[in-house]
Amino acid sequence: MVALPGVDFIVTAETGLRSVEGYFDRQTMAEQLGLQVLVQPHTAGPFQFGYGVRTEAGHRTRPGAVSLTWIETRSQAEAGQVRAISRPLAAELRTVPGFLSWMGVGIGNRMFTITAWESEQAARQVMRQPIHREGVRQFFAEDLGAAVHTSVWSVHHLGPVWLRCPSCRRVSDAAAGDTCDCGRQLPQPPPYW
Repeated sequence: MVALPGVDFIVTAETGLRSVEGYFDRQTMAEQLGLQVLVQPHTAGPFQFGYGVRTEAGHRTRPGAVSLTWIETRSQAEAGQVRAISRPLAAELRTVPGFLSWMGVGIGNRMFTITAWESEQAARQVMRQPIHREGVRQFFAEDLGAAVHTSVWSVHHLGPVWLRCPSCRRVSDAAAGDTCDCGRQLPQPPPYW
């Protein structure tokens, strides 16, 4: 059931009812349907705004490589085509050995993917995925996108995951153990990415 708060404006005249205009709270309705509502400008000064989506495999393995890809789109329709490829690909990657997490971010006309892998060799597996091959084919053979770039980065330095003790509120390096200096059990660390 959805509760729909709103207001009706009724205009009458001597001859009777002239008009009725109804307005409702679209944000409340969307949130009741389980949707997230975010209102922001497309641009403000030198900044562009967008959206993000993330999935992960649930592994607590430290990443050894990160792949970064972006594609510049020319229209909302084209951005929709890229999303139609990216999200199923991310779901498919969850089953690939060595995959850790994927983030898709759209800002302005540029769409980014950032993927964490256990190693550089694991990152190469994306090239074997049918959905990825189809996306590459569409860019090179079907005029999808204005520009694209991809790269794989090896991890040079990876700082610790810091956990806050729910009892004393101090932070501890997650790799140092599962007990705080105060003697209390620390929460399970989240995945790195």
